[in-house]
Amino acid sequence: MTAADSSFVPNDPTLAPNDPTLAPSGSSLAPGDSSLGPAGTPRPGPVPGKAPIGVGRALVAGLRRNRLMLAGLVVLVLMVGFCFLGPVFYHSDQTNASLADQTLPPGPGHPLGTDAVGYDQLGRLMLGGQSAIEIGLGAALLAVVLGTAWGAVAGYFGGAVDAMMMRVVDAMLAIPAILLLLVLSTIWHPSVPKLIVILGLLAWLGPARFVRGETLTIRVRDYVKAARLMGARAPRIIVRHVLPNTVGTIMVNATFQVADAILAVATLSYLGLGLPPPAATWGGMLSSGLDYVQAGYWWLVYPPGIAIVLVVAAFYLIGDGLREIFDARLRTLR
Repeated sequence: MTAADSSFVPNDPTLAPNDPTLAPSGSSLAPGDSSLGPAGTPRPGPVPGKAPIGVGRALVAGLRRNRLMLAGLVVLVLMVGFCFLGPVFYHSDQTNASLADQTLPPGPGHPLGTDAVGYDQLGRLMLGGQSAIEIGLGAALLAVVLGTAWGAVAGYFGGAVDAMMMRVVDAMLAIPAILLLLVLSTIWHPSVPKLIVILGLLAWLGPARFVRGETLTIRVRDYVKAARLMGARAPRIIVRHVLPNTVGTIMVNATFQVADAILAVATLSYLGLGLPPPAATWGGMLSSGLDYVQAGYWWLVYPPGIAIVLVVAAFYLIGDGLREIFDARLRTLR
């Protein structure tokens, strides 16, 4: 080492952190390379095997792993096809009653028999499934849209705005939903659009609380702070940065909302407050069939009961599978 070399001080503050002389020979690091850390050392790269995957690939991988979710999806597809495509191949008169065919047992011409006024049970099961699925999907969509907007605004602004908005949610949650359903069903003549609106306006409270909780954690992240510093307005930040990161929570809650709405419709119909005849509902079929159970007319009760269980269980299995998929995806992203 020469005298000139002896003047070199390893910790000389005059040396820039990214000085190319600090890079080892043969290194591809250029001056000012962002891969260098504050001390001139390479920054840690992504952990092998932890690369984030897209939502679509996560769903496909989750379906392969979760057999219960796959079974729920298959059952749901079969039930939707049965309810909406079945009437195309199996024709029955669901408008005019036939008193001469009352409570016929399953047999030729009536695979599931007939009910107390002569309606074909199989055709009625299809018709009841259409109304149940339509109301369930419509009410869930309305509830998720309202709840997502309410929760995102409350969580993003926080403070007094959050406190006031969530007190409204807490006050409405304190009122029994079934009581409101009974009161509103007696005031208004039930129909599919009205039931969608009523159930949706009662079910948005749950999504609002879930989305608000997610938003409280998202609003303090770096990319949201950066967008705010760049002058982005609150509506743009909520739509472009907050809501896309709550998709998992929204999708999971939406599946549960559909199942709950189908159960609510069945409950109202069972109590005689559902869609009026000649419209068919699974709950109404159960209610009218219970009077004949003791007489051995099992086909009036079991088919609608099994249909309710299958559809509701399918939505719950799908929702539970989606929750596992998005939880695993979040762990990968972290």
